[in-house]
Parts: sequence; C-alpha cells; structure tokens
Amino acid sequence: IANIHLRPPVNLDGSAWLDTARKTEPIRINEVKELIRRSQESKRTIDIIAGDFNEGDDSGAIRHLIQEGYSNALSQYVPRSKETHRWNYFGRVWQLRKRLDHILWRSDALSSTRGEDCRLKLDCVNCGVMSGYEYDASDHQPVLSRFSIIKET
Repeated sequence: IANIHLRPPVNLDGSAWLDTARKTEPIRINEVKELIRRSQESKRTIDIIAGDFNEGDDSGAIRHLIQEGYSNALSQYVPRSKETHRWNYFGRVWQLRKRLDHILWRSDALSSTRGEDCRLKLDCVNCGVMSGYEYDASDHQPVLSRFSIIKET
C-alpha cells in the first residue's frame, strides 16, 4: 500500500491562478510514474495507492495509473457530485469543491501463486466519502474503501 500526497496545484511561491492546476499536472504525472518505476525496480507490486492526488477523476496522474492497470474506487462507487475537498474563500462566502482524494487498486495485485491451483485476487467492494468532516476538521474529507481477497481456483 502506498499513501501519497502529490504536488499541490500551487506555484513554488505559494500562489495559485486559474491555470496553475493545469501547469503543475505534469509534475504529478511524473510523481506517479516514479512511484511505479521504483516499485517495478524493487520487484514489489503496489496493490493499493491512496491519498491526496490534488487532481480530479480525469486527471493525468489518475489516467496514467489506470493505464498501468489500476482502478479508481471513488469513480466506481461515488457519484461525481460528491466532493472530497472543500476550501473556503473569503470566510465561508465562496467554497471551492473538488474530488482530490482517491483510492486506486490493482485487481491482479495478489496474483502470486499459492500452490498449483489457487490465485488470490484483490477486489474493491465499496468506497465512500465520510461525512462529518466538512467543516473545522480539514480541507479534505476521508475516503474509505473496503476490499476483499478472492480465492480463484
């Protein structure tokens, strides 16, 4: 399991503009590429990647991981209208709402053979955004997924 916090969509001086998320997206893509490269180099599969991606469902980092064989639990189980991130501007006059936190998994992650006729497969059975953290706790709401290990014969 890898818990990640990818580069926030801000400039190095801490400022952010309307195009900052787009301009910093290649950095987040490179961060997940490096994570995958290092896991392959060490011959260790990362079964679950979770955390603050600082990007939405259709972002470059998420797309890259899907191309690598991962599935996005949030996209599969939670309607797009449910955000994971809220940020207040000007007090609580205006609020930015996005889906920045994700949990991705590989369904073939546990494919190491146990005996001649058995394989173990990881499957996400549920995912949700926990409520009750919208105000005064964090700008991110916890994302919780449940997984099962399926024995294939």
